This record gives sequence, structure tokens and C-alpha cells, in this order.
Amino acid sequence: FNGRESLFIYQNKKYLQRFFTAKNVIFYNNNDELNNLLVNAELDFLKNNLLLHDSYKYLSPKGDSKLSFSEIKILKYGSDQIEVEANVDSESFLIITNNYNNRWSCTVNGELKPILKAYGSFWAIELNKGVNNVKFVYKSRNIFHSKVLNGLL
Repeated sequence: FNGRESLFIYQNKKYLQRFFTAKNVIFYNNNDELNNLLVNAELDFLKNNLLLHDSYKYLSPKGDSKLSFSEIKILKYGSDQIEVEANVDSESFLIITNNYNNRWSCTVNGELKPILKAYGSFWAIELNKGVNNVKFVYKSRNIFHSKVLNGLL
């Protein structure tokens, strides 16, 4: 090191996993309400409660889930493709702590599913009871445009 006599490394022991499932869904009405929920939230609250905007109420989540078991296996994690296997004992949501971007698409067991904006920033996907094969694919604008220009689409 040049000019430094010491280096400090800190470990954050309070964090959300990259992939996790939540037992409950709480809807918020606006950013102020979301911010109040986040500012006052303990980590366990965030791990157990998916925070979604009111615009997602059409999903009619099951309320207080009976979720007691979930196992998530990361099968592939790349810059433009992610694949996980999620085994859950009730209908629930898989949360991914990647920043939301509408260029990502998702299929669950081969069926196209919307990626929901969770906690105002992350991803959430509806899961069915049982084993779910979840695939995410990033569609780059540049790749799309080059395919159009080359007549591939």
C-alpha cells in the first residue's frame, strides 16, 4: 500500500441472502410508506415479509403462508443468465436481491412469469408448491438491435 499504514476490513453480519423465500406479503401504497417500513425494519422482518407495491395486489397472495420449508439451489449464476431450483412446501415468493431491471425475463417450470419489484428495488417471483425450476435471462438492447439489423429476428 502506498501512503497507508493500515487497512480495516469489516464484516456485515446483518444482510439478506442473494436468494430467499418469504412467508408473508405486505403491500405499501407509496415510497414514503415503503421508506417507513424499511427504516424501522429488523432483519428478521425483512426476511419473513415481502414488501410489494399496491399495484401488485392483483396477484392476490395467499396472505399468511404456511411456508415452513424452502430449499434453494443455485444451478447457474452468470451475467446474463441465472438458474435456480427452489423447493417449497407451499405457494410462496422467491426473492432475489439483485437490483430490478426490466430487461430481465423469467420462466418458472417453463412458464413465463413477471418479475416483481420487491422492497422497491429487488426481484420477486411467484412459486408453486413443490420443485420450481426458475430461469432468468437478460435481454441486452444491443444484442436485440444487432439481430434485427442482421435479419435474424
